[in-house]
Amino acid sequence: MRNRLWQPRPGTPLNRNDSLARDLVLAPIVLGGNKVWDPTGQSWSVVTGSGAPTGTPGQSGNAIRFVEANASYLQNTTAALPTAGCTVLMLVKVRNSGSTGSAFGESLSSGSTNRLQAHVPYAGTIYWDYLNTALGRISYTPSSDYWGVWHRMAFRVGAAQGMSIWEDGRIKASSGAAPNRSASTGFYLGAGNTLTNDNDVEALWLYNRELTNAEILRWTLNPYAMFTQRRDVYYAPPAAAPTGVKVPWHLLLGRAC
Repeated sequence: MRNRLWQPRPGTPLNRNDSLARDLVLAPIVLGGNKVWDPTGQSWSVVTGSGAPTGTPGQSGNAIRFVEANASYLQNTTAALPTAGCTVLMLVKVRNSGSTGSAFGESLSSGSTNRLQAHVPYAGTIYWDYLNTALGRISYTPSSDYWGVWHRMAFRVGAAQGMSIWEDGRIKASSGAAPNRSASTGFYLGAGNTLTNDNDVEALWLYNRELTNAEILRWTLNPYAMFTQRRDVYYAPPAAAPTGVKVPWHLLLGRAC
Protein backbone atom coordinates (compact mmCIF):
# COMPACT_ATOMS: atom_id res chain seq x y z
CA MET A 1 0.00 0.00 0.00
CA ARG A 2 1.38 3.37 -0.98
CA ASN A 3 2.02 5.89 1.80
CA ARG A 4 -0.48 8.72 1.82
CA LEU A 5 -0.99 11.77 3.99
CA TRP A 6 -4.73 11.27 3.86
CA GLN A 7 -7.00 8.84 2.04
CA PRO A 8 -10.54 10.21 1.61
CA ARG A 9 -13.40 7.90 0.74
CA PRO A 10 -14.21 8.55 -2.93
CA GLY A 11 -17.94 8.24 -2.34
CA THR A 12 -20.13 7.79 -5.41
CA PRO A 13 -17.94 7.37 -8.51
CA LEU A 14 -18.53 9.55 -11.53
CA ASN A 15 -21.03 8.02 -13.95
CA ARG A 16 -19.91 8.03 -17.57
CA ASN A 17 -23.08 9.94 -18.49
CA ASP A 18 -22.40 12.64 -15.90
CA SER A 19 -21.90 16.09 -17.44
CA LEU A 20 -18.51 16.31 -15.71
CA ALA A 21 -17.34 13.40 -17.87
CA ARG A 22 -17.89 15.42 -21.06
CA ASP A 23 -15.96 18.11 -22.94
CA LEU A 24 -12.60 17.45 -21.28
CA VAL A 25 -9.58 18.77 -23.17
CA LEU A 26 -6.94 17.77 -20.61
CA ALA A 27 -6.99 15.75 -17.39
CA PRO A 28 -3.42 15.11 -16.14
CA ILE A 29 -3.46 12.95 -12.99
CA VAL A 30 -0.18 12.36 -11.17
CA LEU A 31 1.20 8.82 -11.21
CA GLY A 32 4.33 9.40 -9.17
CA GLY A 33 7.56 11.35 -9.41
CA ASN A 34 7.17 13.81 -12.27
CA LYS A 35 4.98 11.47 -14.35
CA VAL A 36 1.34 12.04 -15.15
CA TRP A 37 -1.26 9.98 -16.94
CA ASP A 38 -3.90 11.79 -18.97
CA PRO A 39 -6.99 9.65 -19.69
CA THR A 40 -8.00 12.02 -22.49
CA GLY A 41 -5.09 10.55 -24.47
CA GLN A 42 -2.87 13.65 -24.29
CA SER A 43 0.83 13.32 -23.55
CA TRP A 44 3.01 15.48 -21.29
CA SER A 45 6.77 16.04 -21.34
CA VAL A 46 9.04 17.38 -18.59
CA VAL A 47 10.83 20.65 -19.33
CA THR A 48 13.77 20.68 -16.91
CA GLY A 49 15.53 23.83 -15.79
CA SER A 50 18.06 23.64 -12.96
CA GLY A 51 16.09 20.81 -11.35
CA ALA A 52 13.19 18.58 -12.41
CA PRO A 53 9.76 18.52 -10.71
CA THR A 54 9.62 15.81 -8.05
CA GLY A 55 6.99 13.57 -6.47
CA THR A 56 5.30 14.35 -3.17
CA PRO A 57 2.24 12.96 -1.34
CA GLY A 58 -1.12 14.37 -2.42
CA GLN A 59 -4.49 14.17 -0.72
CA SER A 60 -5.68 11.09 -2.57
CA GLY A 61 -2.44 9.68 -3.94
CA ASN A 62 0.54 11.37 -5.58
CA ALA A 63 1.29 14.98 -6.45
CA ILE A 64 4.04 16.83 -8.33
CA ARG A 65 6.09 19.45 -6.55
CA PHE A 66 7.13 22.43 -8.67
CA VAL A 67 9.88 24.69 -7.33
CA GLU A 68 10.11 28.18 -8.78
CA ALA A 69 13.90 28.34 -8.58
CA ASN A 70 14.18 25.21 -10.76
CA ALA A 71 12.22 26.76 -13.65
CA SER A 72 10.86 23.30 -14.53
CA TYR A 73 7.37 22.28 -15.60
CA LEU A 74 5.33 19.82 -17.68
CA GLN A 75 4.21 20.72 -21.18
CA ASN A 76 1.60 19.49 -23.63
CA THR A 77 1.95 20.73 -27.21
CA THR A 78 -1.03 19.15 -28.95
CA ALA A 79 -4.23 19.64 -26.95
CA ALA A 80 -6.57 22.19 -28.54
CA LEU A 81 -8.97 24.58 -26.87
CA PRO A 82 -11.03 25.68 -29.87
CA THR A 83 -13.58 27.93 -28.17
CA ALA A 84 -13.40 30.97 -25.95
CA GLY A 85 -15.32 29.51 -23.00
CA CYS A 86 -13.50 27.13 -20.68
CA THR A 87 -13.13 25.95 -17.07
CA VAL A 88 -10.04 24.79 -15.19
CA LEU A 89 -10.41 22.63 -12.07
CA MET A 90 -7.30 22.03 -9.96
CA LEU A 91 -6.20 20.23 -6.80
CA VAL A 92 -3.30 22.39 -5.61
CA LYS A 93 -1.28 23.30 -2.53
CA VAL A 94 0.82 26.47 -2.52
CA ARG A 95 3.89 26.40 -0.30
CA ASN A 96 5.24 29.89 -0.96
CA SER A 97 3.01 32.97 -0.99
CA GLY A 98 5.81 35.01 -2.55
CA SER A 99 6.23 32.97 -5.73
CA THR A 100 5.65 34.77 -9.02
CA GLY A 101 4.64 32.17 -11.58
CA SER A 102 1.62 30.13 -12.64
CA ALA A 103 0.17 26.75 -11.82
CA PHE A 104 -1.33 26.38 -15.30
CA GLY A 105 -1.13 28.28 -18.57
CA GLU A 106 -1.22 28.27 -22.34
CA SER A 107 1.93 27.56 -24.29
CA LEU A 108 3.86 30.44 -25.78
CA SER A 109 2.89 29.38 -29.29
CA SER A 110 -0.64 30.56 -28.55
CA GLY A 111 0.48 34.19 -28.59
CA SER A 112 0.25 36.73 -25.81
CA THR A 113 -3.26 37.88 -26.77
CA ASN A 114 -4.58 34.34 -26.28
CA ARG A 115 -2.91 33.75 -22.93
CA LEU A 116 -4.65 31.60 -20.35
CA GLN A 117 -2.92 31.70 -16.99
CA ALA A 118 -3.90 30.65 -13.48
CA HIS A 119 -1.46 32.34 -11.12
CA VAL A 120 -1.66 30.43 -7.84
CA PRO A 121 -0.27 32.78 -6.63
CA TYR A 122 1.63 35.75 -8.04
CA ALA A 123 3.28 37.57 -5.12
CA GLY A 124 0.55 36.59 -2.68
CA THR A 125 -2.41 37.19 -5.01
CA ILE A 126 -4.46 34.65 -6.98
CA TYR A 127 -4.95 35.77 -10.60
CA TRP A 128 -6.97 34.38 -13.48
CA ASP A 129 -5.71 35.88 -16.76
CA TYR A 130 -7.57 35.38 -19.98
CA LEU A 131 -6.00 37.99 -22.23
CA ASN A 132 -3.27 39.19 -19.89
CA THR A 133 -4.93 42.61 -19.97
CA ALA A 134 -7.17 44.54 -17.59
CA LEU A 135 -10.28 43.29 -19.45
CA GLY A 136 -9.29 39.67 -19.05
CA ARG A 137 -7.90 39.57 -15.51
CA ILE A 138 -9.48 39.07 -12.11
CA SER A 139 -7.79 38.46 -8.76
CA TYR A 140 -8.14 38.22 -5.00
CA THR A 141 -5.85 38.03 -1.98
CA PRO A 142 -6.40 34.81 -0.03
CA SER A 143 -6.49 34.68 3.76
CA SER A 144 -3.33 33.93 5.74
CA ASP A 145 -4.35 30.30 6.32
CA TYR A 146 -4.50 29.57 2.56
CA TRP A 147 -0.82 28.69 2.25
CA GLY A 148 0.48 25.18 2.78
CA VAL A 149 -2.99 23.59 2.61
CA TRP A 150 -4.65 21.65 -0.22
CA HIS A 151 -7.38 23.56 -2.07
CA ARG A 152 -9.93 22.83 -4.75
CA MET A 153 -9.60 25.71 -7.18
CA ALA A 154 -11.83 26.46 -10.16
CA PHE A 155 -11.24 29.06 -12.87
CA ARG A 156 -14.04 29.79 -15.36
CA VAL A 157 -14.48 32.20 -18.25
CA GLY A 158 -16.92 32.66 -21.14
CA ALA A 159 -19.57 34.84 -22.70
CA ALA A 160 -22.42 33.34 -20.68
CA GLN A 161 -21.01 33.77 -17.17
CA GLY A 162 -18.00 36.08 -17.46
CA MET A 163 -14.92 35.31 -15.36
CA SER A 164 -14.74 33.80 -11.89
CA ILE A 165 -12.29 32.21 -9.44
CA TRP A 166 -13.57 29.64 -6.96
CA GLU A 167 -11.75 28.58 -3.80
CA ASP A 168 -13.15 25.44 -2.17
CA GLY A 169 -16.64 26.03 -3.54
CA ARG A 170 -16.84 29.79 -2.93
CA ILE A 171 -16.57 32.51 -5.55
CA LYS A 172 -13.66 34.73 -4.50
CA ALA A 173 -13.45 36.97 -7.57
CA SER A 174 -15.71 37.56 -10.56
CA SER A 175 -16.38 39.86 -13.49
CA GLY A 176 -19.12 40.09 -16.06
CA ALA A 177 -16.59 40.81 -18.81
CA ALA A 178 -16.31 38.25 -21.58
CA PRO A 179 -12.91 38.60 -23.30
CA ASN A 180 -12.79 37.64 -26.97
CA ARG A 181 -10.26 34.84 -27.02
CA SER A 182 -9.37 32.77 -30.09
CA ALA A 183 -8.48 29.09 -30.34
CA SER A 184 -5.15 27.80 -29.04
CA THR A 185 -3.01 24.67 -28.81
CA GLY A 186 -0.61 23.54 -26.09
CA PHE A 187 -0.49 24.06 -22.32
CA TYR A 188 1.80 24.13 -19.30
CA LEU A 189 1.29 22.34 -15.99
CA GLY A 190 3.20 24.00 -13.17
CA ALA A 191 3.95 27.10 -15.22
CA GLY A 192 2.69 29.90 -17.41
CA ASN A 193 4.96 31.71 -19.88
CA THR A 194 8.29 30.35 -18.64
CA LEU A 195 7.73 30.93 -14.91
CA THR A 196 7.10 28.07 -12.53
CA ASN A 197 5.45 28.35 -9.15
CA ASP A 198 6.17 26.98 -5.69
CA ASN A 199 3.23 24.59 -5.49
CA ASP A 200 2.12 20.97 -5.52
CA VAL A 201 -0.45 19.77 -8.08
CA GLU A 202 -2.29 16.45 -7.76
CA ALA A 203 -4.65 16.68 -10.73
CA LEU A 204 -6.13 19.18 -13.16
CA TRP A 205 -9.13 19.15 -15.52
CA LEU A 206 -9.54 21.56 -18.44
CA TYR A 207 -13.01 21.75 -19.98
CA ASN A 208 -13.87 23.15 -23.38
CA ARG A 209 -16.90 24.96 -21.97
CA GLU A 210 -18.15 26.97 -19.03
CA LEU A 211 -19.18 24.60 -16.27
CA THR A 212 -22.33 25.57 -14.40
CA ASN A 213 -22.22 26.67 -10.76
CA ALA A 214 -23.82 23.36 -9.80
CA GLU A 215 -21.15 21.36 -11.64
CA ILE A 216 -18.33 23.26 -9.95
CA LEU A 217 -19.92 22.71 -6.54
CA ARG A 218 -20.40 18.98 -7.22
CA TRP A 219 -16.74 18.67 -8.18
CA THR A 220 -15.68 20.64 -5.10
CA LEU A 221 -17.59 18.33 -2.79
CA ASN A 222 -16.05 15.20 -4.31
CA PRO A 223 -13.23 15.71 -6.85
CA TYR A 224 -12.11 12.14 -6.14
CA ALA A 225 -15.14 10.86 -8.04
CA MET A 226 -13.03 11.77 -11.08
CA PHE A 227 -10.53 9.08 -10.03
CA THR A 228 -11.12 5.36 -9.84
CA GLN A 229 -12.29 4.05 -6.47
CA ARG A 230 -9.22 1.82 -6.26
CA ARG A 231 -6.38 3.90 -7.64
CA ASP A 232 -3.78 1.15 -7.16
CA VAL A 233 -5.56 -1.08 -9.68
CA TYR A 234 -4.69 1.35 -12.46
CA TYR A 235 -1.81 3.28 -10.91
CA ALA A 236 0.54 0.38 -10.11
CA PRO A 237 3.39 0.57 -10.68
CA PRO A 238 3.07 4.27 -9.85
CA ALA A 239 5.63 5.37 -12.44
CA ALA A 240 3.76 3.88 -15.42
CA ALA A 241 0.43 4.33 -17.13
CA PRO A 242 -1.98 1.37 -17.46
CA THR A 243 -0.81 -1.12 -20.08
CA GLY A 244 -2.07 -4.32 -21.68
CA VAL A 245 -5.74 -3.42 -21.87
CA LYS A 246 -7.54 -0.45 -23.32
CA VAL A 247 -10.27 0.97 -21.12
CA PRO A 248 -12.34 4.00 -22.24
CA TRP A 249 -11.22 6.90 -20.06
CA HIS A 250 -14.76 7.82 -19.03
CA LEU A 251 -15.29 4.30 -17.72
CA LEU A 252 -11.91 4.28 -16.01
CA LEU A 253 -12.70 7.51 -14.23
CA GLY A 254 -16.28 6.66 -13.49
CA ARG A 255 -16.89 3.06 -12.65
CA ALA A 256 -16.64 1.38 -9.29
CA CYS A 257 -13.83 -1.18 -9.26
